[in-house]
Formats: sequence, structure tokens, C-alpha cells
Amino acid sequence: MNVIIPETKRIRKNYLMALAGIGLLLIISQGIIQYQIGLQEDNSYLIKVAGKQRMLSQRLTKSLLVYTATPDSLEKLYWKEQALESLNALQDGVTWLHIISAEKFPDNARMNRKLDSLRPLLADMIGYTGVTF
Repeated sequence: MNVIIPETKRIRKNYLMALAGIGLLLIISQGIIQYQIGLQEDNSYLIKVAGKQRMLSQRLTKSLLVYTATPDSLEKLYWKEQALESLNALQDGVTWLHIISAEKFPDNARMNRKLDSLRPLLADMIGYTGVTF
């Protein structure tokens, strides 16, 4: 009977060590997962802004196309206002993306040059339609 008690203690000790090891691995893996989620939060926000920029550029294009095809002056005024709202929102988004890129990627001059090059393109979109704001 004395032989069984030390064997039980040894099994209990091994069982507790295994449980402690599993618990430690769970805590470490949860830390790694939370770290990765934190890294991807910025990406999801940038993807959201990029999607909004795409939607605004499509809305701007639609507004300008309808504006040029509409003979009614009252309807033209409506579509002109829609185009101006889209253009302003689009330019604000470009400014925001430029600020974020400067904060996150200060050494990425190529990205900053590309963002700077968008402003004249936005102005050209308006210029080609003959719409005056």
C-alpha cells in the first residue's frame, strides 16, 4: 500500500504539470492572437476608406455624366451639387490617406507622391466635363 501512495503523488504531479503547461500555452497563444488582431485593425480601417473612395469616385462620375446629358437646368443644378459633394468628400479622403501614410510610413516617399498626384486628377475629372463650380 505504501508503494501506491508515492505512485499516485507522482501521477498527480505529472497531471498538474501537464495542465499548467496547457494553460501557459493557451495564454501565450491568446497573446499572439490579440497582437495580430491589433496589427490588422489599421488595415481594416484603410480598406474601409479605400472602399469609400471607390464609391465616391463612381458617384462623382455618375453625377457628371448625368449632368452633361441632362438638358433641364434645375436637374443640372441638382447633379452639379451631387458632383461637388462627391468631389469634396473624395478630396478629404485623399488628405486623410496622406496623413495616415505619413504617420505609418514616413519613409515611403513613393506612396506620398502617388497620393499627391491624385489632386490634379480630381480637378481634371471636373475640367473635362465643362462643369464650372
